[in-house]
Amino acid sequence: MPTVNFVFEDGVMRSIQALSGETLYSAALRNRIRLETDCLEGACATCKMRCADGNWDHGDVSADALSPAEAEAGMLLACQARPLGDCVIEVPYAARFALSGAAVKEFEARVVAVERTGASVFRLDLETAEQPLSYLPGQYAHLQVPGTSLWRSYSFATPCTSHGPLQFFIRALPGGAMSEYLQRAKPGDLMLVAGPFGHFYLRRPAGRIVMVAGGTGLAPMLAMLASPVLEETAPQVDLYFGTRTQADLFGLDRLDVLAAALPGLSIHLVPTETSPGWQGKSGLVTDHVRTATDGPCDAYLCGPPGMLDAAQERLTQWQGGPLRIFTEKFLPS
Repeated sequence: MPTVNFVFEDGVMRSIQALSGETLYSAALRNRIRLETDCLEGACATCKMRCADGNWDHGDVSADALSPAEAEAGMLLACQARPLGDCVIEVPYAARFALSGAAVKEFEARVVAVERTGASVFRLDLETAEQPLSYLPGQYAHLQVPGTSLWRSYSFATPCTSHGPLQFFIRALPGGAMSEYLQRAKPGDLMLVAGPFGHFYLRRPAGRIVMVAGGTGLAPMLAMLASPVLEETAPQVDLYFGTRTQADLFGLDRLDVLAAALPGLSIHLVPTETSPGWQGKSGLVTDHVRTATDGPCDAYLCGPPGMLDAAQERLTQWQGGPLRIFTEKFLPS
């Protein structure tokens, strides 16, 4: 097993053993060292640090998060990099942020239910003795794929005030580690959960809210829409939910309940491909976002990178008051 020596900015060093094929982040978390991270998908650069000695596999990283020049200079992303032997990693912050204080909360959960919902999405319900777990609507957790050392990130689809199980919506991907597990998962299975994480969460609204969700990007929106904050403030909310096909739409029963509870909520379902008889919107979901509403607005965007780019470009045409934009990028895993 490779020995990984973490040297923090203040000179403190911690040495751990990494399992074969394990990422630096996973190895550190297993040894109760909290490395700063956010997306866990090699896209945000939050976990960027330098390997001062040793060899590693960079893994699947975005060039926006880690440029070729940075990689050549020894920089890596801890959520993706896998040590190929003993190495020394320079961490760009003091040890107290990783070894004490607000440590990552890791706990065991039990599978309550797994259901295929829509053509390409699983719903996973987990129950844990930690409930009610404290998190902000919109944040996410890391779930460990049972029987492996792999972790995947999924947004909570219910607010922490919910008395039911923790709920996640997971896109079914051919060959995906979590997707393959969910096809054989059964109630009673145990799964490790860590979190919460993320800067994507519901703020108290200053005016209208615009939500643009692509695929399972709907999950954090469901948690936000069920938050007591929106019941108290009663803003006007436009939710634009886009999927590839009409059959990929999911969570429609939840949306009906939310629409009944929030009089100011307008729901726009926008599949790109539709079946004969479909009478709603279709095409690219971002083409349907209204940009001519007066007053301040908060925009929440969650989905694949291309959708986020198009939505932000669309929102540059905003003709109302002050506009705040919050984003969460989803990547296949």
